[in-house]
Amino acid sequence: MKSEVATIFPVPIMIFDLKGHKDNDKLLEIIKNWDEHKEHHIIVGGSSSYANADKPPILEHPELQGLKASFQECVDEWCKQMGLPDNIKISQSWFNVMTKGNHVAGHIHEMSVVSAAYYPRADEGSVPLRFKSPLGPYKMFEYHARQTPYNQNEIEVKCEQGILYLFPSWLEHYTRENQTNERITLSFNTYYR
Repeated sequence: MKSEVATIFPVPIMIFDLKGHKDNDKLLEIIKNWDEHKEHHIIVGGSSSYANADKPPILEHPELQGLKASFQECVDEWCKQMGLPDNIKISQSWFNVMTKGNHVAGHIHEMSVVSAAYYPRADEGSVPLRFKSPLGPYKMFEYHARQTPYNQNEIEVKCEQGILYLFPSWLEHYTRENQTNERITLSFNTYYR
């Protein structure tokens, strides 16, 4: 009997290697000197610049315009690959700092098209980012004898210094508890301009 598997409705995640970007050290210096890291309910035990309405988003910092331009090139490539218009631009940006015992609660990024996680610093073995399958609620009576790429409910991607992940903003994501001393994420959202 001849058969084939057709994959339909795939969920894309794009991975960009930005190791050695000229602005990475500057980004880490700016984060270190950021005057207020606040608690955020999604970053359990860690801190974030997300909730600080008194300061402009981190990617608006004058010394990070080269990094922002590189990120925008990645967004432009995402748009090209996904068949989206070329008017999707970076809107919000923030950073999260996690240490041992911290985790990120499950969430999506509302009011955004594509979102990002970039790791300017991640100790070896930092907790991976986990994505939940959007199909879970629709698998009402299915159970599995073994795991395959077609029945996974969650996928994790390695947290690696210098790597940028782009993903659909509607895709739920979270982490388990971090076991390293330092894991810094710069995130951003996008919007039609």
